[in-house]
Amino acid sequence: MATPEDNAYIETFHSNLQREVIDRYEFDSIYHAQMTLDRYYEWYNEKRRHGALNRQTPNHVFKNINPVPFENEKLLNYL
Repeated sequence: MATPEDNAYIETFHSNLQREVIDRYEFDSIYHAQMTLDRYYEWYNEKRRHGALNRQTPNHVFKNINPVPFENEKLLNYL
């Protein structure tokens, strides 16, 4: 059985998601929740600076680690 210590990064993400989105909003529908979560994921990866990444965004770190773009640019946007 898995424990929270098995993946501290995902546990931190879930904690942030709960505190920054789920506890703040009352969703009118599944669609409203999906749109809000999509915007949060975009902000989380593109704008929010992470302490574990030396105050950089995940997208910035990914682009510096992997400067060669994917063959299928649509796949990168999907991820």
